[in-house]
Amino acid sequence: MGMKMEHMLSVELCRKKPNRQLVENVVRAAGFNRDYFFHILHRHMVMPAALERLLQYSLPEPMKRSMASAAKEVVLGTTLFNNMIKNELFRIRSILKGGGIEYILMKGLSLDFSGIRTIGDLDILVREKDLLAADRLVREGGFEYVGGMLNPLIKDSEKNDLSSQLGWNNQFQYINPKNRLLLELHTNLFERGRAYLFNLDPLLDAIGSFWENRTWDGALGCHVFSMDDRLILMCLHTALKRSPYANMFVLRNLTDIAAIIERGVDWENVVSRARAMRVVSFLLFSLAFAVRILGTDVPGAVLEGLRAECGGGERLLVALHLRCFHNLESSRLLYSQLYKILAPFVYQKKWLPRMRQAFLIPVLFPSRWRMSGIYRVRKDSPLIYFTYLLNPFRWIYLSVRRLIRLVF
Repeated sequence: MGMKMEHMLSVELCRKKPNRQLVENVVRAAGFNRDYFFHILHRHMVMPAALERLLQYSLPEPMKRSMASAAKEVVLGTTLFNNMIKNELFRIRSILKGGGIEYILMKGLSLDFSGIRTIGDLDILVREKDLLAADRLVREGGFEYVGGMLNPLIKDSEKNDLSSQLGWNNQFQYINPKNRLLLELHTNLFERGRAYLFNLDPLLDAIGSFWENRTWDGALGCHVFSMDDRLILMCLHTALKRSPYANMFVLRNLTDIAAIIERGVDWENVVSRARAMRVVSFLLFSLAFAVRILGTDVPGAVLEGLRAECGGGERLLVALHLRCFHNLESSRLLYSQLYKILAPFVYQKKWLPRMRQAFLIPVLFPSRWRMSGIYRVRKDSPLIYFTYLLNPFRWIYLSVRRLIRLVF
């Protein structure tokens, strides 16, 4: 897979049964870079569990002391942070319950089977009709709305009017100024517009079934998604959001998928629901990816069944998406761009998004917020227009750099 030894070790430590010989050979290798290894683990949000597992192997004494110290620090920090999030969940639970708002905890703590899963925020699903009431309640509870600053897809005219976002947006961000915890109120699983190359309407229209399937988590004192729906959600996040084609992949998603499968799912129900919501190909990609990278235990019959249900274009895109993965730092640029060009022709019926990708409009003329992030220029600055003149040279530089890496 063209991965550096630090990447290989990171992946191996996320497997259910790591190869002892490989692990011990890598950490003893002359060129092994501990700091870079830590960087990769942190970037992929698997540092606590990976370091804890690494200590089970035979390591050179100086390295073992170093790793043990780092593991102790990161595991303790993660445990304390997760406990803080749990306490905040209990407070939000009281706030919403007091206002008569039904909710479901998404991802995060509901996937923390080990107690040391890296969690960044609290994701709470509320019904769309309750969003404005929930917004008022959490603000009264001390949270400040920051969606207008954090979500670059929100137009200036929408920033202070949540009701105007409901036609397309699914997530509304808030910060607790006392502990800097990020809370996201969701009305659906993904945005209905502006964010993706795909038409996700059949999935988003089925949000009611996720509410119907919810289960009670006694330890958290709230409803969470059913195990089957948790698998579907994490597969969708891996295929659509934290995806190789978008160069946003993180190992944590695959470890979540593996952990859910290990706890038991009803494969017939998972496939049936994926079929009804027209997301079979995304499920196929994520499960095949988990098998390829981590050796996750997915029944071959399930993969073959999913593959048989996909059309020719979908199978092509699944294969192309799998080729997008290069290593834990970057995706393959050529395959990623091909995927972005072809995806609307398979997953969209409208010609405008198809033509936008076919003529590389997002590549040649990215949005102002994207250019602002690349060139560190305020999106409302007149200099933002000058960045569009620089962008072709940036692509030439990136292409040459990728080519040099492939050759050398």
